[in-house]
Amino acid sequence: MMANYSIGSCYIIKQNAGAESVGGVEVRISPKHNDAGTITVNRTDWRTGEVLADLEEQQVEEAILGVKSLATEIEFPLDDFDITIQKFVSHSVDWNPRCVRQAGRSAFRAAVEGFQGRDL
Repeated sequence: MMANYSIGSCYIIKQNAGAESVGGVEVRISPKHNDAGTITVNRTDWRTGEVLADLEEQQVEEAILGVKSLATEIEFPLDDFDITIQKFVSHSVDWNPRCVRQAGRSAFRAAVEGFQGRDL
């Protein structure tokens, strides 16, 4: 039996003189299991899969914002799907809200393209 889900991921590292900015997530989409779709966040590390107890709430919010902003632009019906955001790149000094948001958008785009079988 074939799985009915798709996974996309994006990890961004921007190197600037004297500074680095990082952000990254994995996004999984599948048809909803209940009346309305959900967005679930698993606060896990991208390399180890371990729970990130110190993951900042703003990183979670930025990843969700990235998913929702792209969904709005491409008119993707979030209410029809369950979305899981996980495998965060977390660095207490170098993480960047913009990188996390863009990673959320790009990972979601890849997951949608895989699910629909076409490029957006």
